Amino acid sequence: HEIGAAAQTATTSVDLGAGPNSRDPDLLDLSIQVTNSKTAKWRDSNVYLAVTENGLMTFVQRGENGGRTLRHSSVARSFGIIGRVNPQGASGGQLVSTLRLPREWKRENLRAVVFVQERETFRITGASVVDLH
Repeated sequence: HEIGAAAQTATTSVDLGAGPNSRDPDLLDLSIQVTNSKTAKWRDSNVYLAVTENGLMTFVQRGENGGRTLRHSSVARSFGIIGRVNPQGASGGQLVSTLRLPREWKRENLRAVVFVQERETFRITGASVVDLH
């Protein structure tokens, strides 16, 4: 219930797009457009990127799950800050993050999750997801 309520009060719009890099086919460009609603005040915030992968499996050799194969979803392969919102004069912004995805990651199972989080309160004000295949 709380997650649904928080999603309804999002004040920041995060629009994502992913496409091949024009100079290197092994790279992927992620374009991010961050805008705030006209009624909301910008706060000092970080822009985070998580790259997740579905369809991973682990064979467990010992313990209570010994002999079983566990299936995982949305495993965070990469996570970090890729930008910052400075509230002085901010009306939104755009950034491009160029990703080099390791070959062992299955691109058809990858997603980029981008969210904006206030630095003082840790409140997430907006988020978006895009497939990376």
